[in-house]
Amino acid sequence: MNFDQWTMWRRAFIVNALGAAGVALGFALSETKPLPKYCVPIAVFVLAFLNLMFLVVRPRSLAARAGGKPKVAAFPLLVDVVRERPIIVLLVILQLLGVSRSATAAVTFLQVANGEHLRSLRDPSDLGFWMVVYSGVMMVVAGVWLASAVGVWFSRSWAWWLALVLNGLAASITAVLQLLDWHSYVLDIGAITAVVLLLLPTVRSEKGESRWHVARIARKHFRGAVFLRRQHWRCWRFR
Repeated sequence: MNFDQWTMWRRAFIVNALGAAGVALGFALSETKPLPKYCVPIAVFVLAFLNLMFLVVRPRSLAARAGGKPKVAAFPLLVDVVRERPIIVLLVILQLLGVSRSATAAVTFLQVANGEHLRSLRDPSDLGFWMVVYSGVMMVVAGVWLASAVGVWFSRSWAWWLALVLNGLAASITAVLQLLDWHSYVLDIGAITAVVLLLLPTVRSEKGESRWHVARIARKHFRGAVFLRRQHWRCWRFR
């Protein structure tokens, strides 16, 4: 069975596993070693782009070919995906920013736990242990943000509530901190923007109604890809 005939979750696993390995290898072979605040967001959005191209754009391209249309370039299909759901795309990007921040904090805590400054202390074991614990907590938080991003894309009702809670907490906490200290800028504009977008009537209606529409589109594109592969297989057999 080829890649296009696999289930979506199996394809997603392969894309993310190979993508993560490629990103890690690229950073390892790079002469310049970027800080976590740069390399973690790069990795997150590279993986997100790979998922978009292989799990959303590619099935549309195969379905168009199965329907007898000429070969369509990937970029116009990508633009169509963004035009169909611009607010949802923006919301997913904002959720991925939350993933990036949490994952960056997790990597930073691990670096502190293994750093030379911590080893120079008299008793670094306790502090190192808590740095590892904090890193694990932030990885869990990053996973929650990621779950909300995936759920928002698939228009799940629970994801709407989860995204609203996450962004509401981030916006409220940073707003209070901003009021306490006017000399520093800590306000989370992304979280505030996400809350506003989530409360829009179009987004609130989509979370309950477009779930089945998204599922129908995914099934249609998947069936088109499978049909095209079967036709190729039959032509090859009867040559």
